[in-house]
Amino acid sequence: MSDGFAQRLRMEMGRLGWDNKRLKEELGIGSEHTVGKWVNGVSLPQPEQLERLAAKLGIDPGYLLYGPVRTGGPAAALAIIQDVLRQVDVDPAGAERMAAMWRAFRNWRDQQGGGEPPPEE
Repeated sequence: MSDGFAQRLRMEMGRLGWDNKRLKEELGIGSEHTVGKWVNGVSLPQPEQLERLAAKLGIDPGYLLYGPVRTGGPAAALAIIQDVLRQVDVDPAGAERMAAMWRAFRNWRDQQGGGEPPPEE
């Protein structure tokens, strides 16, 4: 589902010397299984978990979702959004997750210095 996210998460956990159990404890979540699903690219965290996760790792949530800064303006932004759309189930929870990812992308893009703004939600 989300190999890029999982790869970046594993890299950041490695940088801190954390295993799945440590991340679970840092986030205060009940299940190491949940963390394992993120680390293995099976699922993505819920929006509120993503914010806490990024804060604990000391990184931007947009980086976890989308990776490092990409150049290319609107075409690159569209490619990122299309990639995310392929990862999201079409259901109410998926729609909420997509909206949260879109907000994270816009925040991340703004912090990177911009380019053309995407259309409003």
